[in-house]
Amino acid sequence: MTSITSTLASEKNLALYIDPKSDAEIEIYADNTRLRQVMINLVNNSIKFTEKGNVALKVTPMDGDRVLITVQDTGLGIPTEQLETIFQEFTQVDTSTTRKVGGTGLGLPISRRLVEMHGGRLWAESSGLEGEGATFHVELPLEARNTEVIEKKEK
Repeated sequence: MTSITSTLASEKNLALYIDPKSDAEIEIYADNTRLRQVMINLVNNSIKFTEKGNVALKVTPMDGDRVLITVQDTGLGIPTEQLETIFQEFTQVDTSTTRKVGGTGLGLPISRRLVEMHGGRLWAESSGLEGEGATFHVELPLEARNTEVIEKKEK
């Protein structure tokens, strides 16, 4: 995953790394394509909104056969009043005509939906201060199930 996004990070002279405290032994059973899409989106967003510093990924086991994946950056940060707004379709924190970073505002809403379809949740935390960045959290069951597929089979 880091190999896919490392080019963008190196172009901006940012460190992209997996936190050494991560649990490398954790295996998540899920739709790999969709979860990879989510993680690439989160890492790319962190890189886009970080001018200097780093982007770190961390995987931590949780109680109840769950896992917490975090993507933490040292970028612009997100104003606290917009921490939920960013998960709405077509929403951008910077709506000015001079904004530096493009995008449709669909990546985070789609990512949240994909995580929820696997029985997990996705949220962000930030002080809103530039340089302190943002942290995106993905909590998933170790055996993530696509709920829409399950619902269709039951009908």
